[in-house]
Amino acid sequence: MDNDRTTDKLAEASKTVSNETLNTVEAAVSSAIDGTKDVVHELRNDAMAAVNQTVDQTVGSVKETVEQQRPRFEQYIAEHPWIMLGGLVIGWYLLAGRRETLNR
Repeated sequence: MDNDRTTDKLAEASKTVSNETLNTVEAAVSSAIDGTKDVVHELRNDAMAAVNQTVDQTVGSVKETVEQQRPRFEQYIAEHPWIMLGGLVIGWYLLAGRRETLNR
């Protein structure tokens, strides 16, 4: 009988130790996951900020280039109106033909 009580006490003690160990491991894993989530969110926000900055710079650069080239483009149109009209007609024809192909 004394042997059964000792065995029960040992079994209970091992269950307690196992539960405490599992709780400690679970807390450590949860903490690591939360830390990783924070780092990932911070990296994502930094990446989004960098992308937005790059896009803004690119758009600004393109707008600036278009504004610089506008007088040359307007002068070319004024000097060669028939070439521009022909180019527009060809562009319209190509786009209209492509649209019909896509609708089939």
